[in-house]
Amino acid sequence: MNKVELIERIAATTDSSKRSTERFLNAFLAEVEDALANGEDVRLTDFGHFEVYTKKGAKYRNVHTGELAFRPDRQSLRFSTGKRLKDRIEGSKIIQDADLPHGDV
Repeated sequence: MNKVELIERIAATTDSSKRSTERFLNAFLAEVEDALANGEDVRLTDFGHFEVYTKKGAKYRNVHTGELAFRPDRQSLRFSTGKRLKDRIEGSKIIQDADLPHGDV
């Protein structure tokens, strides 16, 4: 699914216009991006957890020149699924229709 398809699905589910749904989604994504760029973690209950962490630098050898080089520390992102999402993906748990926002299983 791409962003346009997501907007269409959310608009249909919430009886909202595509334009207002797009504005909401863009604002949501901008807030998540800003939080992550500032080093904050983002936790969405039942969905997952975005975590910013520092990937340590390392020595490496350029295979073409044989020169030894060093890659400095850098920020990276990891995502851990929430329990409900994990259960849906694994199919290990049947989720009741009432638990879903649009009644899909």
